[in-house]
Amino acid sequence: AAEVCERFAQSTYPALRGFRQGRLVGFKRPREPDVIAWWMARIARPSFFLLDTPEHWKNTKLQRVPSFLLLLSDSSDQESVTLWEEIAIDNLEQCNFYLALHSQGVWKFLPGRPPSVHVSAHQDMGLDGAPFQWVPDKEVMQTWLEISLRPPVSSLGSWNGRELLRSGLPVVVLRHGQDEASVTAVATFRERVNQELRATGQYIFATLDVDTADARVLARSWFPLVGKNFEDFLPFPVTLPPEIFVFTKSRTTGEAIFWYSPEFPAAANFALGDVAELVSRSTWFHDN
Repeated sequence: AAEVCERFAQSTYPALRGFRQGRLVGFKRPREPDVIAWWMARIARPSFFLLDTPEHWKNTKLQRVPSFLLLLSDSSDQESVTLWEEIAIDNLEQCNFYLALHSQGVWKFLPGRPPSVHVSAHQDMGLDGAPFQWVPDKEVMQTWLEISLRPPVSSLGSWNGRELLRSGLPVVVLRHGQDEASVTAVATFRERVNQELRATGQYIFATLDVDTADARVLARSWFPLVGKNFEDFLPFPVTLPPEIFVFTKSRTTGEAIFWYSPEFPAAANFALGDVAELVSRSTWFHDN
């Protein structure tokens, strides 16, 4: 028992841990009875559901949980089925997973050709799956899933900062206010993400409105160089121009690290090559 506790709980007691097919599922939610009951039911359910007809898939538009469907040509591709199950188990808490076979002939309404992956959720969630074709590579598909289970551009705040951080992916953020220049920059940023930038499947995109109290607190804590904190030192308000920075999770501390340069191109002009250049330069690297 001591060995099990040391391996899976470290020094945190009491600890809740679930296991599915040799995989550890940690409990990172409030320790309330109803939350624990929900979590136990969630991780104990089937990893994915096999769909015979499209009706159930179409009904996922009524759910506020992202749903992912793997469409295969037939049941002979056991390698993809096994990999899909692994991905599903790793993401049981936040997503629903389905499998369908194109040989049934009722899935022609879905875009692309099998093997293909698709995402669905309630329209209020604003999800729009990044275009992608199934690849039997777990890391590649996990990255696609992390990008697709979120809106094309998230509004960064205290309510989702940790969630974005846990993805482990670089998050490209437009810091802005509510002035006219910022409104224009946000519209341009969103349009470019939707039309060209997100399709590469490399980054998560977000905006940070530092004219709101919540975002300003987060910026001061995580990204002090890009937060609107001049007002702490000056007796008059200062309007900052919209600027882009990138953050991700530190592999050593698990906390936010970020890259920021005042010389980075504007929202209308930057390219993903500029993002790659920014994060490759130690000159612009910062932690909080």
